[in-house]
Amino acid sequence: MPSTFGVLISDERMARIARHLLTAHAMIVCLGLLYGILQAISSHLISQEMSELRAKTGDRATPNVGTDATMGPVLTIFVNILLPFLVPVLLFFLVRAALKSNSMSSMQMLCLTDGVCTCCTGCTAAIMVMYFTMMEERSNYVSDITCENFGWTHPNEPKKVDTRSTLEDCEAAKETAMSVFEIYSIICLIAALLAVCMLCNCCVAAYKANQSFNALQARSVFCGPPLPPLPDMLSGQNGVVMVIGQPIGTGAMPMGQPVLGGPVMGSAVPAGPVMGTAVPKDAAEDPSQAQLQV
Repeated sequence: MPSTFGVLISDERMARIARHLLTAHAMIVCLGLLYGILQAISSHLISQEMSELRAKTGDRATPNVGTDATMGPVLTIFVNILLPFLVPVLLFFLVRAALKSNSMSSMQMLCLTDGVCTCCTGCTAAIMVMYFTMMEERSNYVSDITCENFGWTHPNEPKKVDTRSTLEDCEAAKETAMSVFEIYSIICLIAALLAVCMLCNCCVAAYKANQSFNALQARSVFCGPPLPPLPDMLSGQNGVVMVIGQPIGTGAMPMGQPVLGGPVMGSAVPAGPVMGTAVPKDAAEDPSQAQLQV
């Protein structure tokens, strides 16, 4: 019996579907972990750069770098580090549970969640590319700044005056801003590549979840003994027979009346008058009350 990520599958065809589905979700977990580590490194490097700047200048020169490094530590850890990793882990174990229980409802929910994963990772890739271009533009802007005593100038803007800042403070702030924008540009580029890889795996997971749902709907199973086929109501098995025509005779019987008694064995009802229990006189006079019993 084939085994996939510790799940014993009943046959090879279902094992291939389960293997692709679980592998796609395992890859999403790994990519989410890498994304969380990347964001943790980014947050640490940017915080270190800002701390060094404050150590040099105090509060006199603190550039607005426009990144999420100013978020609170708890929110940064949850949004950028834990969330991209914990949600894929939960989905992976949900997939294993759905395979073990042959649950169609769980597979249908996985189709929805993997579709949402596809949409979210696609948007994340686009946003990271947008942030990368934004950081490059800001880096080019800062590189054109000329520091002076009590302010700085830019070729496209009038002079900015800051009476608290000295030339050394301005140079330190410019250097820090350039370093932060460079770090964030690299992080955004790598994050965009990870998001594209995650997008591909989410597409595969959504396709395989839909394939799994269709297989379960066709009464195939991943785990356990195979299900019996659905009973064929048109296979000529014993059952209650409805009278379709009227028997030839003086006592005509309305169409559609059930045959009373046990199951009818054989093929067809004889064309002539049916021999059976005698029909009472009042029933013969009232055809609506006539019933046939074999």
